[in-house]
Amino acid sequence: MLTLTEGWLATFGFLALLGLATGEGLLVGLGALVLITWVVAWSWNRASLARVSYERETEPTRAFIGESIHVRMRISNKKALPVPWVRVEESFPSGMVEKDQPRMLRVEQGANPITKATSLARYERVTWNFDLECRERGLFRFGPARVTSGDVFGFFTSERHQPGQTHVLVYPKTFSLPEIGIPADRPFGETKGGLPFYEDPTRLRALRDYTPNDPLRRVDWKATARSHQMKIRVFDPSVTQAIMIVQDARTLGRESGQWGYSPIYLERAVTVAASIARWGLEQRYGVGYATNSVSPLTDEVIRVPFSRSPDQLAAMLEALALVGPISRESIFDFIEQEMHRFPLGAAIVLVTASMNEESADAVREMRRAGFRPTVVWIGDDPIPVQIEDFATVFEIGENLAKAEQESQFRQPEWASSVGLRR
Repeated sequence: MLTLTEGWLATFGFLALLGLATGEGLLVGLGALVLITWVVAWSWNRASLARVSYERETEPTRAFIGESIHVRMRISNKKALPVPWVRVEESFPSGMVEKDQPRMLRVEQGANPITKATSLARYERVTWNFDLECRERGLFRFGPARVTSGDVFGFFTSERHQPGQTHVLVYPKTFSLPEIGIPADRPFGETKGGLPFYEDPTRLRALRDYTPNDPLRRVDWKATARSHQMKIRVFDPSVTQAIMIVQDARTLGRESGQWGYSPIYLERAVTVAASIARWGLEQRYGVGYATNSVSPLTDEVIRVPFSRSPDQLAAMLEALALVGPISRESIFDFIEQEMHRFPLGAAIVLVTASMNEESADAVREMRRAGFRPTVVWIGDDPIPVQIEDFATVFEIGENLAKAEQESQFRQPEWASSVGLRR
């Protein structure tokens, strides 16, 4: 079946042949003109995207919620033949909006489309600049793009996909602990002499006999075998506080009768974890982070090893920016697998909106293992289980709701001092 272009080509070809057969110069000229035009259009279209390059740049590649990033789209014609028209169809994440244009006409699969069109003279370059405001935390991908061009008559079009992507990481917002309902004065355990106090597993002091309340992880099995009596390792104290933040990515429990996840609770959990990490590092404590959420980059659970280095906050916020609702296991199974990684005697802070008897058992097991568990409950309803006998509990859902309404989402003043601007 002939297309419109092919049909017209066949028609004018027949007219040219008819003109030659009958000696009608007008028919020959008309047919020849159309055929030459078709050849020129076909050849121009074939060359339209040759040596035409497209680039996308974003600056910066790291930002906080409420900040703007600058996007530069540039298309270049690196040949002597002009390009009569070219169209670039780009997509940028739905978590960002063009500044001063808060409403988008359409959204496709989580991406906002944007189209730019122009013509290019020979060796010309055209650049479009605009700003996008970061409305959400996360890892955002720009691209792929589609570049379309054709001949000057509009008979043909050529299309090229630009598979390259650009990534921008948007950090979560943070608050001071009192703003979210957690006291800033020794919130995660008692201290001695004004300084954090816990046993340092690298500083063995002595061995003593086992008692029923001792966790098995402290048993010295070699000494036990030699003396034929169970011996417990006793360590010297340290003045370096260790805080391990554990975040439950599952925000709706089965006992609630709901399936899926709560975006509000997920963002609350990330915000609280980021705020605690910032507070701990400002106090010069060692801080680590682990969650049963799966990273979109590695398809593995997200964790940041315990450290108090100057770069730790940047590592923590980058990890928290990647946290999503996908998890492979319950927080009970996750803690059971991860507990051997936690520093002995550390304060374990569990941030969660889903609590049942199974997760309460996980908290109880942390207590038995010699840790100091704290549960930060971010749900709107009261915590459904009783765990105050073996853990410190902060129920801060109401404070978080208030902070969500009053937050100005500005870049924190401390951001530039910890190397977060890139």
